[in-house]
Amino acid sequence: MHETKHQLKPKHTLTPFMKKYLIVIILLLLGLKVIIGQKTSISNNFFGLNPTLYNGEYYTYSPPSNTRGTPFFKKPQFSIGSVTIRNKVYDSLLLNYDVYNQELVLKFTTIKGNKLLISLSKAWLSSFSFDNKKFELRKFNGNNNEIFQVLGNNKYHILYHWIKTFVFNSTPGKSFYLFSKAIKQSYLEENNKLYAFKNNKQFIRLFPKPFQKKIHTFLKQKRINVKKAGDNQMIQLITFCNNLTIK
Repeated sequence: MHETKHQLKPKHTLTPFMKKYLIVIILLLLGLKVIIGQKTSISNNFFGLNPTLYNGEYYTYSPPSNTRGTPFFKKPQFSIGSVTIRNKVYDSLLLNYDVYNQELVLKFTTIKGNKLLISLSKAWLSSFSFDNKKFELRKFNGNNNEIFQVLGNNKYHILYHWIKTFVFNSTPGKSFYLFSKAIKQSYLEENNKLYAFKNNKQFIRLFPKPFQKKIHTFLKQKRINVKKAGDNQMIQLITFCNNLTIK
């Protein structure tokens, strides 16, 4: 009987060139992993930064190149402002408010001279201000913290929640993405409860009846239209309303 010999398939061997190429690929993959990790968190020990203030994720949002407008509140340029974190105020910071993504963005330079952008964590952030506007993180009806612009003091406040839309314009020959201007949703806040309003009539009805006539007269005298009024006029209005409750 003849024994049948099983032929073994030849083993694949790596040439020196292939080995070198493989090592390069592995290094690239490891490098990619490091880069991705750096986009999601910040090593404060590495940068020598205050971990209370510089706490958040790298801000990497980048809309398509054919985009008009900005995701930021008014302009893409950063402004000097301040933040309150864990009841401590940090000022002289470069800030901007990304309304579309609802993120407060801090621009800073590391001790090595690198310029970075981070979205500050909302876990510790309680308020911030820039361009003469004050914003607070507030929670209503068990919802998550949301960013509101706050006007006024004492019992009543006027709160604006700002939003932006992002749409694609498909007009033939003029296709582009577009951020809308900041759109405000207006509220009267009393005892941590929100009451929406869109015009003078709705605003007046949010107050007790003994105050409604006086508020109507004040609006008429000052020529205030709550739908279009600027911050200064609305501060005058809410201050007047608060004074009514004190008298």
